[in-house]
Amino acid sequence: MYKNIQGTSNFHTHMKRRHLDKLKQGNRNKPIPAACLPETHQYRVKSESIKFCNGLNNNYKVSCRQTARKLIVGSYKERKLQVIKELASVDGRFPLTLDMWKASARKQSYLVITLHWINSRWKMRDIIIDFIYIPKEHSGEHMKDVTIDALRKYKSAHKAFGVSTDGALSMVKVSELLQKEMEVDKRNQSKNLPEVPWFWNCCAAHTVHLVAKVATKKKDGQSSRFEPM
Repeated sequence: MYKNIQGTSNFHTHMKRRHLDKLKQGNRNKPIPAACLPETHQYRVKSESIKFCNGLNNNYKVSCRQTARKLIVGSYKERKLQVIKELASVDGRFPLTLDMWKASARKQSYLVITLHWINSRWKMRDIIIDFIYIPKEHSGEHMKDVTIDALRKYKSAHKAFGVSTDGALSMVKVSELLQKEMEVDKRNQSKNLPEVPWFWNCCAAHTVHLVAKVATKKKDGQSSRFEPM
């Protein structure tokens, strides 16, 4: 603990008077940079992070990476079961949102799948059911497959009735392929669900973004469709 200009002077004075031995133990901030370094491996507890936690409180024993991984995976599985139970209790059907984007740092592509519904208290709810790394090309067939897999993991494929995406042609293709797959899942379910026509909705924000590109003469392959606007 060290005196600084950010409002900890009273705490520093207390430590100096009551806990001088702890104050002299050294700079506790050294482990912070190493603990904050990005880690590409999932569920790994870095040794620098353990040193950082021990530096804050020597009495706290940090779990090893195997234990931390077990706790994280266990928490995920428990939460997943809760979500499946909640989705099963919904009498209506779910529209989807599919968002494909590329991380600029590593040029890696991800697909985010979100479900939306209204609960029994008439409140809007939404939940991200999957955040998927897409190593392959962004073909409509491949994105359809990963979307269906995610929906079936949450036992909700038969309840989907529409999707909102950006205006990419591959996303339009995803909607067409999903419609066929959803009808198969719906027929295989014994429950009677409301008959709602399938829809595809183009994201308004994405359309406005493309129009803005045209207005500023920063055109791309898609923006030519909006030139008359």
